[in-house]
Amino acid sequence: MTRRFLRPGYAVAAGDLLWVVDRLQPVAALLDAATGVVRRLVSWPDLPPPPVDEQWRVLGWGADLWVQPGRGGPVARVTPDGEVYGGYSAGRWLYAVEARGAWCSDPPDQVLLSGPDEEPPELGSHRLFLVAPDGGSRYVDVDRPVRDIVVGEDAVYLEVDELPYTKHHIGCETFDVTWRSAWLKVPPGPVPEEELRLADHEVGDPRCRPMEKREIPEVGEVDITEHCWPLPARPVDARSFADYQLACFTGLDRAWQDVETGARGPLANGTSRWTASLSGDWPATELVLSFDHDDYPGLRLRRRLSIFDELGRPSISEFADIHLMEDIDTDALPPAAGAVGGVLEV
Repeated sequence: MTRRFLRPGYAVAAGDLLWVVDRLQPVAALLDAATGVVRRLVSWPDLPPPPVDEQWRVLGWGADLWVQPGRGGPVARVTPDGEVYGGYSAGRWLYAVEARGAWCSDPPDQVLLSGPDEEPPELGSHRLFLVAPDGGSRYVDVDRPVRDIVVGEDAVYLEVDELPYTKHHIGCETFDVTWRSAWLKVPPGPVPEEELRLADHEVGDPRCRPMEKREIPEVGEVDITEHCWPLPARPVDARSFADYQLACFTGLDRAWQDVETGARGPLANGTSRWTASLSGDWPATELVLSFDHDDYPGLRLRRRLSIFDELGRPSISEFADIHLMEDIDTDALPPAAGAVGGVLEV
């Protein structure tokens, strides 16, 4: 079995402890904040993984960690002892956590107008979703669209849209609407069952708790193999999908065509001898792009692209070639001194 070691992606302070959460797998190392020594591993494998194009949302309150695997997924409170309390999020994002639980919301829709004389619709209401520490949940109604949720020193504050508004021309006779921000205070204690009204709860600038930004520490080799999600069965189309990706990225020496002459040229100026190949088996299959570059004489430049993520899900970007082209065109390539055996990984 291939051993999997912690790949720190997030750090959340919790008193004298520090949660260091893996980039993808449902596991965290709980460190002594003072010494950096790993006290234990805590995992929550019953949650689903984040979608390929999303990340964990992680927040802390007290000693606990709150996690959500991407927008709209379930929300869970994880204790240092490894207890997990899951809650329904009603398809909303995890925005903030405090003693009463996790506040979930959707950002307001962007308002676009089709001309300078068009007026925006009236401000509507908004439904938040509060997930209690034990997993219970309920809606919280607000009489204004909620743009942000901030935990303050003495309360929770909702940033809401309010009159007046301004219009910004963004081209093609289209105008974007920006509303004035107002703050609605939700004091401690039970959240009212009735709709929260700005007229009853408006305050000035909220007294926010300072955001403690923690750098992700080095933790060494922490084996999390036993806490990872199991790899599913190999998809029947895994090889076919890899072959398709190879076909899509073959021929980068003729990627662009001059509209006037019809002549074809490489993906980026100054490059030549492009090749594409596959390396490795599912889920570690890679698409390998290699090329020469005028600024790197005598070297072969190579970019490796993972076709699947470690859970075996297709993860390669359809714009991977464009991203490589941008790196070449903007000189965002590593120095030649990093080449090994005549090959420079880019």
